[in-house]
Amino acid sequence: NVEITGVTFKDAPNHNIEMDSCVTSRLHDFVITAPYISPNTDGVNFYGGFDSVMENVVIDNGDDCVSVVPIGEYSDVCAHPELEDIRCSGGHVVFRNLTCNGGHGLSIGGIRHGNVRNVTFDNILATGGQKGSTQDEAAGGGCRVKSYPNSTGVVSDISYNNIEFQGVYLPIQLLGHYCPWPCNTPDGESAALFTNIKFNNIRGYGKQRNTVVEFKCSEYEHCTDIVIQDVSLKARDDAEGHMTCENIDSLEIDVDSLPNKCS
Repeated sequence: NVEITGVTFKDAPNHNIEMDSCVTSRLHDFVITAPYISPNTDGVNFYGGFDSVMENVVIDNGDDCVSVVPIGEYSDVCAHPELEDIRCSGGHVVFRNLTCNGGHGLSIGGIRHGNVRNVTFDNILATGGQKGSTQDEAAGGGCRVKSYPNSTGVVSDISYNNIEFQGVYLPIQLLGHYCPWPCNTPDGESAALFTNIKFNNIRGYGKQRNTVVEFKCSEYEHCTDIVIQDVSLKARDDAEGHMTCENIDSLEIDVDSLPNKCS
């Protein structure tokens, strides 16, 4: 059992908190601050583990606000992982009541090899546009699921609920070929599967002139069972937001959501 509460992390030179294979962890009521321009100052990273809850936390930083990745991503046994293999697993986390300012977003991955399942994000405010913020397409600042080239495994049962965005670069993103410059991961002909991912009651606006949702799935493993419900997102200056789609086989959008079609 692990509990972190009532503390302030300030100007860490690298990742602030890493939860590695922890079971029954409770993180709540603390603050993380780092310059928006500082690389690799992730707020909280969950590697593997089960039964984790993080709530009532404010994070200002220059990289992922939070992220969830599998353990074993560099081991041979996880190169083609079985779904129930705990040596290659991550997830089983609930995030709620968070504020994320200036960072790279609410992230699953980047996945190299392994599975991430059963992650819920609920009641979160994320902002962008601060001086020094390094948000861009590879670091959108919003809901983001990402995998490296030549990845393997499954990302499933992910739910983003009740989230407000204020000026983040890209509010919603699935990225099947994540490799920011300088990209040192060679291309291959495999990719992690993104499936059963839901976006519900997402509000606000992005920083770009048009795109607010980007589904850029891999040609080697198309995204399936993606659901958008009760989403209302605008682009910059109150402009109509657009959704771009690549290699997605099953996309369900309710009629009242905006955007509600691929462009």
